[in-house]
Amino acid sequence: MENGFVYTIRRKRRSGIETAFHNGRKLAKVKIEEIGRVFKIGPDVLIRFNDGTKFNEYSRLHYLSVFVCDSGFKSEKEWIKAIVKLHGKFPGGLYLYRVEVVDKTGKEVVD
Repeated sequence: MENGFVYTIRRKRRSGIETAFHNGRKLAKVKIEEIGRVFKIGPDVLIRFNDGTKFNEYSRLHYLSVFVCDSGFKSEKEWIKAIVKLHGKFPGGLYLYRVEVVDKTGKEVVD
């Protein structure tokens, strides 16, 4: 979040403005934007953007590696390992989000 935003993968669908927490502490108000659905096809992890295209229209599929530099992970492999560690496997029903800080005061954010 040092750059003001981060890409993250979650199961729960969400969007809008929320309060971000870490270890029980409020960090900041963030804007959550769903980028697309995450698919594991063989060894590849792909993102299908939320733009109305059908899944077989490969021009709108992007490799997860495109988003690694702004994810907090050093590599796609490290990111995938974290997903598997959290869920016990690589589950279906995952979504990629862009989370942008909209209010960071350095103190706890008051709702």
